[in-house]
Amino acid sequence: MAQHFLGICYYLGYGVTANESKALEILLANPTVNSRTLVTYIQAAQKEKNEAAVAEAMEANTASDSTHIEPEAITGMNIETYNEPLTTEDITGEWTGKLVQYDWSGNSIVRIIPISIDFKTNGNNVHIKTKINNQKQEATALWQDGNIYVESDLTVTLDKLYSSNPNELTLDYTVFTLDLEKKELLDNTYLTGIVDTFINSWSEYGQPMRLILKPKGVEAVIDETMITALVALENKSIKLYPVPFNEQLTLQYQLKTEANVYVELISLNGTNITVILPTIQQQAGDYTYTIPVNPTLPEGLYVVRIIAGNQLHTRLIIKDN
Repeated sequence: MAQHFLGICYYLGYGVTANESKALEILLANPTVNSRTLVTYIQAAQKEKNEAAVAEAMEANTASDSTHIEPEAITGMNIETYNEPLTTEDITGEWTGKLVQYDWSGNSIVRIIPISIDFKTNGNNVHIKTKINNQKQEATALWQDGNIYVESDLTVTLDKLYSSNPNELTLDYTVFTLDLEKKELLDNTYLTGIVDTFINSWSEYGQPMRLILKPKGVEAVIDETMITALVALENKSIKLYPVPFNEQLTLQYQLKTEANVYVELISLNGTNITVILPTIQQQAGDYTYTIPVNPTLPEGLYVVRIIAGNQLHTRLIIKDN
């Protein structure tokens, strides 16, 4: 197993420079079923890369000059971000685009998945129809603080990027929150933002994911160049442990500038408010709080809200009894 994990390190570049040839040399010489399974995944990934390269070349040949953006054209391009908070009117309608999955470090794109979403809104209630990776689902959600909080089950099953266990080839990602903003590029309007997911089998948040959407019917190619331009990756500013929580909750966050800060834990329906930090002035830096939680709080979804100056940051977490 030590050799197996060494192969993983070379394949993914954990602690060493990524070297796929070296990884395969180690894994192919290793008789464990874990290594054999991983080799199968690497071979499948290579096949997918080749097919994707062919498809991209064909798409480039058929795409018109008006819809395709060359990488050099992005450099220095003005991308307008709307400072006004989103409203339900801004999101209502049918959208298509890409779901972008990063590695666990949040530094590299590992997968780009086609996605289509139809948002129907009624006050603060949102009905969502999605098609992700050819999986169609519907869910109800709540519009709050400019975010979409998914109330019913919205789970996407994706192949593992690599697997050492032949009986665990996929992961289920439950979507919690869509944190969206509106941007404009080349006279086209896009919705971009953070997708907060949870892996139930691991009791952990999922890998960083970002979303880029265009109104259905808009002629614009969303390729990696466009994604790089529109989806600036920012680490989620709030980290919460354990997941789910019960009698204790640890909160970590980072302030980039000095600000008056207020932190609270509140149930999704707006009741059961627990003040974690009354309003206090804090300097820029990293902060960690471990707080006791009333064990009689009902189980369910809760929101941690951090108000720092005029900025609001939120993250969802599960309360379990």
